[in-house]
Amino acid sequence: LGSDVRDCKQGARVVSNSLVPCGQCVRCTRGDTHLCAQRQIFGMHRPGAFAEYVNVPARCLIPWPENLPAEAAALAEPLANGIHIVNLTRHLPAANVLVIGAGPIGSFGRPPANLDMRVVDETGAECLPGVLGELVSRPITGAASQVTYFNNQAASEQKTAGGWLRSGDICHRDAEGWLYFDYRNGGGIRRNGDFINPGFVEAALAEVPSVTDVYVYGVPSASGAPGEKEVVAAIVVDRTRFDAAAVFTACQATLEANFVPSFLQVLDEIPKTASEKPQDRFLIEALQRPTAEVYRCRNGRAERVAPEAFTAANDGRAASGKQLAKAPA
Repeated sequence: LGSDVRDCKQGARVVSNSLVPCGQCVRCTRGDTHLCAQRQIFGMHRPGAFAEYVNVPARCLIPWPENLPAEAAALAEPLANGIHIVNLTRHLPAANVLVIGAGPIGSFGRPPANLDMRVVDETGAECLPGVLGELVSRPITGAASQVTYFNNQAASEQKTAGGWLRSGDICHRDAEGWLYFDYRNGGGIRRNGDFINPGFVEAALAEVPSVTDVYVYGVPSASGAPGEKEVVAAIVVDRTRFDAAAVFTACQATLEANFVPSFLQVLDEIPKTASEKPQDRFLIEALQRPTAEVYRCRNGRAERVAPEAFTAANDGRAASGKQLAKAPA
């Protein structure tokens, strides 16, 4: 036990929260510790159950009642997920609930017995495990999928080209056949020919001490190349610790070059839906406001970007990133 631990005793039986939130950001202080942008996860950011010893903050420990069997205590974390879902949906009138899971964390499952589901590239060839592609499906019998759009034969044919139902979801599968969703087709970020996983960028930014919330999205590239985007990191920061240049430096130290954000968009709060989904449309609109605080990195220094440089981003044209002023050091 650490010298400052007061609520736990040597030999006490406890279970641990699987997350270690920062305890200081807006989400933590309002009780939504599971949404903390700086949260760490045992087995990912910290040593997990296969480690000889696991160091757990005392605030993450929960007493284990003496009369509770070990088999039941081991289910505390998944049970908590179920309780959380019940609390979120208790106001809904639904009588039947479909529980999707039974597989690796992050997977949405394996193909059902009646469907032939594949992840394919742009030529229709099936992708190797771990390689991103579009999820397509057809009946297991090999019959062509049928979809009819009202008064739009061309769209109907495109949706079922080659007899396969084109989902529009970019996914990947693992070696055991479990499927994972990555993003909607057209919603990903392609930069200099690379497909950028926003989650990697967000994870790197979440490690920066001054960043309290982050969401990464794309705007049309200044190059004007079709499909190419600039990487924008919308961040909420602790003003007493924020230094734009230091944030860029941290990203450059942990990310591949194409993954480093083109721009940092500093906000008081990231606009989100009631279900905590960030809203790109409002973020792009915010780029154009006269009060927009946006930075880019040039020659190792952070520069403030003029908001009018992003006026084009909202109508599909490229953002130029016109310089306004250098950021304070």
